[in-house]
Amino acid sequence: MKHRILELPAFDLVGMEFKPASDGSIRALWQRFLPQAPQLANRTDAQVLYGLCTHDERGEFRYIAGAQVSPAEVPPGMLQIRVPAQKYAVFVHRGTVDEMPDSFQRIYSELLALRGLEPRQAPAFERYDEHFKGPDDPASEVELYIPVY
Repeated sequence: MKHRILELPAFDLVGMEFKPASDGSIRALWQRFLPQAPQLANRTDAQVLYGLCTHDERGEFRYIAGAQVSPAEVPPGMLQIRVPAQKYAVFVHRGTVDEMPDSFQRIYSELLALRGLEPRQAPAFERYDEHFKGPDDPASEVELYIPVY
C-alpha cells in the first residue's frame, strides 16, 4: 500500500455522530447523513465527504460522517468539529467499506513502522471523493489520513 505525506491546515467538519454505545452502526449513520449532506451550506467541495475517527473527552471512540464547510452553519441534528492542523500519512484503501478495518489494522500494525513513521494520538479520517464507487463496490477507493509525527 503506497503512501504520501501531507501537512494540512485546520478545517471544520459539519455532520452527524456515531458512538459505539449508541444504537446503530457507522453504515446506518451514513444512511441518515447522506440525504441531508446536500443541504449543508458553504461546503468547500460538494463532491467530498469525510469519516472522522476521534475520541471524546472521556477517551471514548466517536465517528463523524461529515463535510468540510467554511464558514460553518450547523443544521439541527448535526454538530461541528474542528480538525486541527496536522501532518498525515495518506494511504489509499481499495475495496469495500467492510474491508476498511483491515486496511487500518495493517497501516497501524505494520506499514507505519515499515516506513519509519510514528502515529500520533489525533483525529484520523477517511476522505470520500469521486473514486468512491459505493460501500459494496470492490473497485472503490478511499483515502485514509493517519496523523503522524
